[in-house]
Amino acid sequence: MDRPSPKDALRSRIMRSVKRIHTGPEMLVRSILHSMGFRFRIARKDLPGSPDIVLPKWKAVIYVHGCFWHRHEHCRLATVPKHNRQFWESKFLQNIARDKDNIKQIRALGWRACVIWQCELKNGARAAVRRIADQITGREAVGHYMINEANPMTDQLHQMAAEASVSYDCTPRAKPKQSDAGREPKPGSVR
Repeated sequence: MDRPSPKDALRSRIMRSVKRIHTGPEMLVRSILHSMGFRFRIARKDLPGSPDIVLPKWKAVIYVHGCFWHRHEHCRLATVPKHNRQFWESKFLQNIARDKDNIKQIRALGWRACVIWQCELKNGARAAVRRIADQITGREAVGHYMINEANPMTDQLHQMAAEASVSYDCTPRAKPKQSDAGREPKPGSVR
């Protein structure tokens, strides 16, 4: 009988600690949405895939995807473990298929589906959530963040994203510098 090595026990403990709901990125998105005045439900079981965030008023759902587990295309966080590679590739393909199926089912029910990626939150969470919120409320043109087709990676969506200067990689965009001209100083600050 093979005994598990201490390394296997450590890996098993790490994998058990991966949460399904109330993850750090999800909590961050919920916090920002709440501060913007949105009210929502969490992981509704009656909707396909138990979306992370459900906005019933807007009939929209938000999936907060981890780049590793959901295979964010062209992302440096979407690596494949070196050990047991065949198992992981199979698992990732199942995850991708399940995600596409869930989005297709959500759309068939008349809901809108948005995906926000873990890496987007690292490079400006408030701006990423604002883009999603604007799309949900109809204040912004459709970009790659809103999934409008059964297949989220269509040529049309790529074209729209290119026109809107939306980046598919995880590199942070340079923030425009704002001059101090015309701005009032904060109370207690010295210029």
